[in-house]
This record gives sequence, structure tokens and C-alpha cells, in this order.
Amino acid sequence: MENKSISIQPTKNLSHVTSISDLMCIIYTSGTTGKPKGC
Repeated sequence: MENKSISIQPTKNLSHVTSISDLMCIIYTSGTTGKPKGC
């Protein structure tokens, strides 16, 4: 990788730090319009 700040990060899977009572909302953009989609 070109970006050193990314390439020095651990490659192991992250431990689970969430619980069943945690709330999640995922928002992404279409890329062309920049308007949020989802949630």
C-alpha cells in the first residue's frame, strides 16, 4: 500500500465490541448525486 498510516495497521480481525442492544444506522451516497441513500 502507498499510504503508510494504513499499511502499519494490524491485519488481524477486530474483536467484537458491540452488543445486541447497540443501534446501527448505515448511510451511503450514490457517488454521482452525493445524496444519502439508506437508513
